[in-house]
Amino acid sequence: MDSNIEKHISDLTANLVKLKAEYVAFNDRKISDLSDLEDKSNQLLAMSGKPLLKDLQQVKGRRYPKWYVVDIPFSNGDTEPKSGSVEVAGRPFICTQMQALYLITDTDVTHYPSYFNTGIHPISVYNDVDLPANGRSYPTTAYFATLSTIQYAYTLLNNSEAATISPETPPYLKYLFSELNNPFDPFGNNRRFVGWSYPDFDFEIRNANSGRRWTDSKVPAAAFYSATGNPLFLSHSGFFDGYDRIEVTAHPTDRPSGVSSINLDGIVKFVFFGYEIDTDVILSDVFGY
Repeated sequence: MDSNIEKHISDLTANLVKLKAEYVAFNDRKISDLSDLEDKSNQLLAMSGKPLLKDLQQVKGRRYPKWYVVDIPFSNGDTEPKSGSVEVAGRPFICTQMQALYLITDTDVTHYPSYFNTGIHPISVYNDVDLPANGRSYPTTAYFATLSTIQYAYTLLNNSEAATISPETPPYLKYLFSELNNPFDPFGNNRRFVGWSYPDFDFEIRNANSGRRWTDSKVPAAAFYSATGNPLFLSHSGFFDGYDRIEVTAHPTDRPSGVSSINLDGIVKFVFFGYEIDTDVILSDVFGY
C-alpha cells in the first residue's frame, strides 16, 4: 500500500478519535450544565413555596371520596340547551368517573302513554293515572334500553305465538321506532316503550373559572356510560382546583320533524365522582390547565 495513503488513513483515524473525545467532553459539560440549571430551578421553586411535582400521585395529602352533582331542570317539550354548575369546595377535586341521570318530576298524566293489549304479549290495560314515574331516575339516553328492547323483539319472533301473528315483521320493533321518532298522542294506540321512557341529551363540560373545556363540542350522552351502562371511568383523571366551578350544558337531542326528546318534566343530574385531596397545593399552578 502506498505510504501516503497509509499516512492519510492514520491521520483520519487520529482525527476521529480526537473528535470523539471532544464530543464526550462536550456532552459531559452540557449534562453538568443541565444538572446545575435544574438544581438552580429547583432552588428557585423551593424559595417560591411551590412543590416539585410531576404527577398527581406525588401531591401529599389525605384522599377523601367525593361526589359533585350538576342539576339542570327541564320541562316537557323543551328543545333549547340549558346549563348548570356546581362549585368545588376548598380542596382540589380529582374526577375518576362520570355519569348522567334524568330524575323524573312529571306528574301530568297526559304526558304518559298507556299500555294496551297487543294480543302478542297479553298485558293488562292501565288507566293513565297509574303510569306517572315521578321520583324515578333514568339514563339520559335510550341507547341501552333500545338495544335490549330490539333483542326482546327478536326473541318474540322465535316464539310460535308471535310468529303466527306476524311472521315477517318484528311486531314490537314497529312501535319502538315509531315512538322514538314521533310525538305522543295520549288518545292514540301508543305503547309505552323506550321512546317515551327516556329523554336523549348531548353534553358539554368545562371549567367555568379557567374556560378550559373537557369537550370540544357537544357529546352524545351514551358516551358517558360504559359499554354495559355503568359509569364511565376515565383513563386519565381530570382535576378541578378548590373553588373552581364545574359547568355542564345539556342539549336536548334533535329528533325528526321538530319533535323534542324531552318527553317528561325532570332534572338532569350529571354526576362527577372521584376524590378530594387535603392539600394547600393549587394544582393548576403546578401542572397547568
